[in-house]
Amino acid sequence: IAMKKILLTLTALLLFSACNTTTVQDPAETANNYQAAIAAEKDIFLDFYAPWCTICRANQPHIEDAITEEQNSNLVLIQIDYDSDTEMRARFDIFQQSMYVYIPNGNEEEARVIGPGIFKKDTFLEFIQGNLAD
Repeated sequence: IAMKKILLTLTALLLFSACNTTTVQDPAETANNYQAAIAAEKDIFLDFYAPWCTICRANQPHIEDAITEEQNSNLVLIQIDYDSDTEMRARFDIFQQSMYVYIPNGNEEEARVIGPGIFKKDTFLEFIQGNLAD
């Protein structure tokens, strides 16, 4: 039984490290990128991500697929480290990782928020396009 527990623990650790491939920026770099996107009036998709969050990792390919399918050259994805970037969390009232903010044309007054939760590509597309019912 002890060997089984050890093997299960090692398997879990290996799976976690294999899935943990998304990199997040430090808060200062995130703030610079965010301000540049606002100034350029970009459509901004903020992903409040935590490397340890299984939901965040599950959503990642769906976010990437939605952004690719949207084919909006004005759209930028900024991944925000949920654990360390408390300023951005407070700015958008983000209370949990796996929450997402969409800001059309760099206009914070029009920002939309979804999450937390697991979402598929189609939900992210509706969110980006502004067609997701509240």
